[in-house]
Amino acid sequence: MIQILPEEQYTLLKFTGIELLQEDLEEMNDAAAADMEAGNCNFIVDISEVETISMDFYPYLDTLYNLVQKEEGILVVATENEVAKIRIEERGIVPTPTLSEAVDYIFMEELEKQLLGDGHEEEGLEEE
Repeated sequence: MIQILPEEQYTLLKFTGIELLQEDLEEMNDAAAADMEAGNCNFIVDISEVETISMDFYPYLDTLYNLVQKEEGILVVATENEVAKIRIEERGIVPTPTLSEAVDYIFMEELEKQLLGDGHEEEGLEEE
């Protein structure tokens, strides 16, 4: 089962249950595409409560990651599963052990973008 929970800075895609089901994975990517059209490009995929993570998950995660990258968004996956963490890191995606750490990561990255954005604007004004 998947819950789609939009927040101000990100959308939480929370999976629960014994395993990830095909229809939930499809719904994950459909929801993400709709959120991106609405202007939200940051996502947390929480699989911390899922007991079995099959290889079917990763192609859907790759698709989501590619969509997020095109929009210069952030994708974080919350999981304590060591094998999943390795596979997620291999894709260039950030895994965190808890949902709260994933939320913190999103906020820190957004803050960094704002600070760097402000710095570039000021530099541009000084050069003129």
